[in-house]
Amino acid sequence: AAENGQAVAQYNLGVFYNFGQGGLQKSEEKAVKWFLEAAEKGHMQAQFNLGVFYSLGLGGLQQSDEKAVKWYHEASEKGHADAQYNLGVFYNFGQGGLQKSEEKAVKWFLEAAEKGHMQAQFNLGVF
Repeated sequence: AAENGQAVAQYNLGVFYNFGQGGLQKSEEKAVKWFLEAAEKGHMQAQFNLGVFYSLGLGGLQQSDEKAVKWYHEASEKGHADAQYNLGVFYNFGQGGLQKSEEKAVKWFLEAAEKGHMQAQFNLGVF
């Protein structure tokens, strides 16, 4: 199914490689390949995972806050609370090529907080 282009199957295969499950040898590089396939088809969790991988420089990817922001933004637009929180952090500190903006940080923290994201709720209490 993953080879046939089904995003959910591609994402799941990425997870299996990332954690070495299902009889597959752990490989962050292969996980990235499958997350990218799924993310390009709009799979929200795969988009978030790529944001994390780029943010931390995992899976053979060169660390890139700019690419992390791209994928966090994609997932945020679909309603992914962790991605919304991370995007808020990037705006708050002006990272990843983003202009520092408390207004945009609050917007994304609020989106995440409304979904029950506790750290986003805390951050809103600080503003």
